[in-house]
Amino acid sequence: MPVAQKSGKLLAHRLAMRKSRITTEDIILDRYSTDYRCIPTTVFSPTEYSFVGFSESEAIAAHGEDGIEVYHREAIPLQFSLVKSNSKVAYMKVITTRSPEGADVPKGSDEKVIGVHYYGPGADEMIAGLAVAMKLGLTKRDLD
Repeated sequence: MPVAQKSGKLLAHRLAMRKSRITTEDIILDRYSTDYRCIPTTVFSPTEYSFVGFSESEAIAAHGEDGIEVYHREAIPLQFSLVKSNSKVAYMKVITTRSPEGADVPKGSDEKVIGVHYYGPGADEMIAGLAVAMKLGLTKRDLD
């Protein structure tokens, strides 16, 4: 079901539940709200820009500046990845929760991805796949 259609149905349920006054506002919001954090967004411009999850400032507000890690990297757009001599790259910014100090786990295995920003060709399709992975608990190690 498209996001806008589902959001409309949930709004109708919230309004009906509030009018009937048969339950609390907390229960209404818990049962009849959409979590937009894992819904990808794309700006279709000559070079596409897509994102899913938190922006860097939202991540800092939610987890504190010491609670996140931000990675910047070049990525090969999917449509150019088959050509070995390709020189076309895209920009990707990955925001994760930070590993605890002294954690005895492989680097990146417990850094949960909470935001991805991608600028380059095919950004919409790249982010759509990453949005599903984020919903399933994508880590930095998985992404690497």
